[in-house]
Amino acid sequence: MSRIFHRFGAALLCLSTGFAWGAPHTEFRFEPSATAACFTSTAGPDARPSYPDAAYLRKEGATIKAEFTFESGVDKPRVKILSGGDQSLFVDSVERHARNLRLPCFPVGGPPVVLEQEYVFVPNDGRKVAWTIARKRDDAFAAAGKACIKHVEGEERPDYPQRAKTEGLMGNVLAEMVFRRPDTPPEVRLLDPSPHRDFARAVLAYVAGYRVTCVLDEPITASQMFNFRFEGMPYQALKDAPLAPFLRGVKDVAARPVFFDLNLMSCPFDVRLVYWQPIRANETGEVGDAVAARRPFLDWLATLQLNVPPKVQNIILGDTMTIAVPCGTIDF
Repeated sequence: MSRIFHRFGAALLCLSTGFAWGAPHTEFRFEPSATAACFTSTAGPDARPSYPDAAYLRKEGATIKAEFTFESGVDKPRVKILSGGDQSLFVDSVERHARNLRLPCFPVGGPPVVLEQEYVFVPNDGRKVAWTIARKRDDAFAAAGKACIKHVEGEERPDYPQRAKTEGLMGNVLAEMVFRRPDTPPEVRLLDPSPHRDFARAVLAYVAGYRVTCVLDEPITASQMFNFRFEGMPYQALKDAPLAPFLRGVKDVAARPVFFDLNLMSCPFDVRLVYWQPIRANETGEVGDAVAARRPFLDWLATLQLNVPPKVQNIILGDTMTIAVPCGTIDF
């Protein structure tokens, strides 16, 4: 266990008490499409628009919201500027950047896929450009998803493995399921199988009993977290923290250069974060009224992974914490 974890990572953990064993910790989490997840650039995963030299010399910034329409997995998208179109230098930069964008998992013969993304140009010394996560416009998917999934045995939870129960073992299992046809078992992938293999086997046996009872126009992808915990027994969990201690506990926090002026985000404010890294992006949301200027900052928080050992990583997966964000700036 690293010294950094002792000093910073441990400061974000507290002891909580389990309420039940083997019960799903979360409801089904439905993925509208895996397509947006493969959104990438041929220039590399961290490619971004370049800061226009003339605008930087004049200390000009801008926010450009763009729409990208993909019609294949190998061609660049059509670009439509949704806002900030009067900032021609920045628009040109985004459009040049878009020439390298691809969607390699585009379904053959499928309809066009439309993604939206926002770029924020900040004229500080590092010429930082922040961007939001690419999102599909039609992500209001699976409105009736949960009602369509039933367990054929009527079971509410997996069995707690006897050996794990005897040894007092606890852990989490995160399962992803793809339902392609009604009345057939889902295809299952364990995104985090837990360090204890008995838990993984118990979850695989349980989810094999799930069925979709609705007629499917397209495959449904859903994930579900299973907690194996004993009632009354303490376990490690994330605790609420101010922003500075949270960032000190993040692994390689300065790996990606960023600049955020929190003073422009109606500070101070609180952020609710559901921790999923490194398996997928953390879920982030504002406590109280939403402020559009916070979106790139929230999406950056979604990429951050805590510097904790693997067993602790499994225990805190899916935990929720509140981060108190002050006024000031972040400059890495």
